Amino acid sequence: MKRSTWWTIGGVLMLLGGVLALLNPMAASISAVFLAAWFFLIAGVFQLLAVFTDRGAGNKLFHGLWGAVAIFLAITLLANPLAGMFTLTFAVALVLAISAIIRLVLAISYRNSPAFWGLLVSALVSGVLAFLILWQYPESAMVFLGIYLGVDLLFAGFAFLSLGMTGRRVENTLSG
Repeated sequence: MKRSTWWTIGGVLMLLGGVLALLNPMAASISAVFLAAWFFLIAGVFQLLAVFTDRGAGNKLFHGLWGAVAIFLAITLLANPLAGMFTLTFAVALVLAISAIIRLVLAISYRNSPAFWGLLVSALVSGVLAFLILWQYPESAMVFLGIYLGVDLLFAGFAFLSLGMTGRRVENTLSG
């Protein structure tokens, strides 16, 4: 099967997943918690393995601590996904708020640059999202991660479809 076909199949599956996530954002939010938990678990295992392959006591300590924290987070999320949903939503809101402040400061420092408007709009969008999440918290925790996952899957699906179409044109040009 051609590479462009795989991109297209991936795009269709992501679009389908995005639509399903948006149709049932609570279930998608819980799924997002499980995905995060598994990513933390895998990252933690790799960090612990790095203890045996890296050199230097400081590096080994860093890998060991980070691995232990990541595995602890994974176990905590898997043991109580509902609490994890609240915690992850709050963490995302804080990250959005902090990034909004940082981008606003950057926008001010680049006010005479073409980057100003991009930074300013980006800061405002992140700030508004953080505000909306925190304003409706804890109710927002029930659906935010699912909506975020759904929207991300939709955009990724469109990106993969465009890669598939572009790849198909290139493959047809090369073979024809």
